[in-house]
Amino acid sequence: MRRLSPGPANLQALVSITREAGRRNGHAEMAIHSSELMPGGSPSFRTPAAIEALYEALTALFEVVSVEFRAVTLLEYRAAFTAGLVGARA
Repeated sequence: MRRLSPGPANLQALVSITREAGRRNGHAEMAIHSSELMPGGSPSFRTPAAIEALYEALTALFEVVSVEFRAVTLLEYRAAFTAGLVGARA
């Protein structure tokens, strides 16, 4: 499992992780704290310019995600997993 967490200058890694997750097990989960979405809210994003770069990276990532995935609730994912429609694959 690789961590899908936005950071400075890691857009290509996020896209790679996302595509790999889609191929392997059909799901990806991203974590970001709301404090990271404002300047100075985290050590990684201290300035308004850093936040703008983050927003640009997230926009690009979501463009990839919108093509390769579809959003579901946890309840919907559980039902699909239980039915064997998604899950860990080699």
